[in-house]
Amino acid sequence: MFKPAFKAISLSTILLVTACGSDGGGSNGVAPEPTITEPGPIADNSLTATSGDSRITVQWQAGSQAESYTIYYKVGQAFDEKNFPHPKDEFNAINSGGNQAFSMGDIIRISNITETHHVIEGLTNGITYYIKVAPVNAFGEGKAIQSQSLTPAAPVVFGAPQSLVVEAQNRSMNVSWNPVLDTASYTVYYASQSFAGNPANSAAVGGKTVEVLPAASGSLPPTSISIFGLNNDTQYFVLVTANSNQGNGESPPSIEQSVMPSVPSCNCVSIGNATCP
Repeated sequence: MFKPAFKAISLSTILLVTACGSDGGGSNGVAPEPTITEPGPIADNSLTATSGDSRITVQWQAGSQAESYTIYYKVGQAFDEKNFPHPKDEFNAINSGGNQAFSMGDIIRISNITETHHVIEGLTNGITYYIKVAPVNAFGEGKAIQSQSLTPAAPVVFGAPQSLVVEAQNRSMNVSWNPVLDTASYTVYYASQSFAGNPANSAAVGGKTVEVLPAASGSLPPTSISIFGLNNDTQYFVLVTANSNQGNGESPPSIEQSVMPSVPSCNCVSIGNATCP
């Protein structure tokens, strides 16, 4: 893709030229200021989220050189990935945590998070929320990790996970479901053939499994996961079961869902001899 020549000049290049013109600070004994660079990205597969009663708990891996983090969440609708981030004046409110009433499609920003986890409270049960996390430092805001979506709900008694949602991504998929009480972990089954609603058919259809465990001892297991390394334009079938922490074994499966990963469509304009990929 065509890139204007002026974009090749970076902040570090400008600082280097200035330092050379002033003898690099060596002659007067003053060390040059350290170069501040954009914070490194958060690993895509490190974002986990757990839905609860009117809340969602989000955890992620630290980004390099990140001093804080910003969470964006959108009510009831997926983010427009091609136009994210949005201008600041499009954000409806800053969520300080606590029972704000937002409308479908609103985007809420939570800033200055210094830990690698956060509980978003005051949400509405039964509404799906789409979530992004971006690293921040003095240079600015880095790339936001891909969105997860979850639907807060009051936990149900031990049984089949409810409200399974599977979203297609590029060579991956996001899987989420409602929490189940008395659960030690969840098992996600996926295959390129239908399980016919029964995880016992996993071996017959070449299925794979992922166990979703708590991030720390004493915490609840996440109710979402991103699965990578899939083939685009291939349909995948998904089931989820809960594993009891009270000796009740594995629950019946969720209702089976399917999805087809694909490459995002190109949304660009050809310039000169450059063309869209």
